[in-house]
Amino acid sequence: MGLFGMLKGVVEGLGYGTGVDAFLVVFGLAFARIVSAVSFSPFLGGNAAPNTVKTGLSIMLTFLLMPGLRAGAPEGSISPLLFFALLLKETAVGVTIGVLSQLIFFAVQMAGALVDTAAWNFDVLRLQRP
Repeated sequence: MGLFGMLKGVVEGLGYGTGVDAFLVVFGLAFARIVSAVSFSPFLGGNAAPNTVKTGLSIMLTFLLMPGLRAGAPEGSISPLLFFALLLKETAVGVTIGVLSQLIFFAVQMAGALVDTAAWNFDVLRLQRP
């Protein structure tokens, strides 16, 4: 049966009937966006989680999203240059999502540090009064 025949059986078993080539293109593009967003977002691991965990989480999220991405599958084959350009675009979108989520978390963290410092200064001033 071979590897390609086995992969075709798995893809058809998942209910993705457009073909293996279209499945791999859509999976690759979705995976590029998700893995770049997961690697930059602090609430999905940040620097604390190992890269293998982030990659596994990205693969699982991509498989969960694949039934909804069936409509975006290309009708025919696409050129390698177009695929590479789309891959760069999806990676840029994922990095943007991850960096924006980092900015939100850093803003909340900075606000907490500012409140903590202000409260400490207030306590020090209150203790110095006669």
